[in-house]
Formats: sequence, structure tokens, C-alpha cells
Amino acid sequence: MALDLAWQESLFAPAERPRLSFDGLRHEPLDDRSWVDLVEGWVPDHDVLFERLRAEAPWAQRTRTMWDDEVLEPRLVAVYRDLAGLPPYLEELRARLAERYDVGIDSCLVNLYRDGNDAVAWHGDTVRKVLAQP
Repeated sequence: MALDLAWQESLFAPAERPRLSFDGLRHEPLDDRSWVDLVEGWVPDHDVLFERLRAEAPWAQRTRTMWDDEVLEPRLVAVYRDLAGLPPYLEELRARLAERYDVGIDSCLVNLYRDGNDAVAWHGDTVRKVLAQP
């Protein structure tokens, strides 16, 4: 699927470290149960990954019910529910994250915001309804 996108280069220079290494990880607590881990340069070839996803992912624009209306989500989504169909370049990331955090990752969802008009408001994903500690 050919997609026209607004492109922004990385805001950060890639750090000099091995690809997918957790060296230099910054753990930022958000509250007593939530945090964000940041590793600058974790995927130094992010531009290659992005281009492959842009060209190959099964992009679709989903609909959602909001206030009794059916509306288009303002983004494209690629869903990989069957890990057997996960491309090797995403499987590599999934496996490394599953190993690092000692969790089973059984699917992959990728969102594509095409330009400054694509955006979603602050929200909580529904995964919190099916996982005890998402």
C-alpha cells in the first residue's frame, strides 16, 4: 500500500551501543505500579524498520463507536494476532522485549500517524480489562 506521509527525522542522535541493547536504560517511575523505560538508540536503524513497516504492514483504518456514532480512527493500524505471521524484523524486537521483561508477548499492534491531522486523545487501552497487570 503506497502511503503519503509527513516525515520527521529522529529528534535524538543515535547512541553508540549495540543494537537492541538495554545498556544505558533509564527507568522512569510514573506511579507505584507504572513506569517508562527509555533506551536511546535501541533501534539505531529505525528508519529502515519504519520504511519496511510502511511498505509491508497490513495497514487498515478501523472504525470505533463514539457517542453513538461510528467514526474512523484518525490513524492506520496493523495488527499481528498470529505470531507465526510476524515479520522477522518485528519478531526480533518482540523476542528481545519478552526476554528482557520476562513476559509472553502474544501479538503486535502498530499504529501509523500519517501527518499532523492524525491523533488520538489521552485514553486507556482496553487491554487493562483483560490483563491483571498490563
